[in-house]
Amino acid sequence: MLVLTVNTGSSSVKLAAFTSDASGLHICGQAHFEADATDPCERLKAFMAQHAIVQPQLVAHRVVHGGARLTSSRRIDAEVETEIERIAPLAPLHNPVALTWIRACRAQLIVISLTTLLPPFALKWVCRRWSKPATQVD
Repeated sequence: MLVLTVNTGSSSVKLAAFTSDASGLHICGQAHFEADATDPCERLKAFMAQHAIVQPQLVAHRVVHGGARLTSSRRIDAEVETEIERIAPLAPLHNPVALTWIRACRAQLIVISLTTLLPPFALKWVCRRWSKPATQVD
């Protein structure tokens, strides 16, 4: 499984790609750059080209503030995206940037997931959870 993580802050963006197999997670690319006027779609294309990434099976976003309704990891659908936008005033420097990257990833990659306040062990959980068929999710 190939996982792309997108960690947006108020002034920077960190991208990382991991493969997952029986022996664990393996990093296959990472980048850290300023959050500026550069089109996120262009940055994403360049990152993927640089690291020979074709299509991640999962994209995990860290969203700083999920409010009272978004308190755990979940797939991003229109309802979740609307909620992130609605509560943007709770994290005005972070959530709008996260939304921009969520939309860029959706436009480029289709597959998307949300992680809010992602603890260090959570990436393994996200990989395990979303790689199982819906009937097998614990």
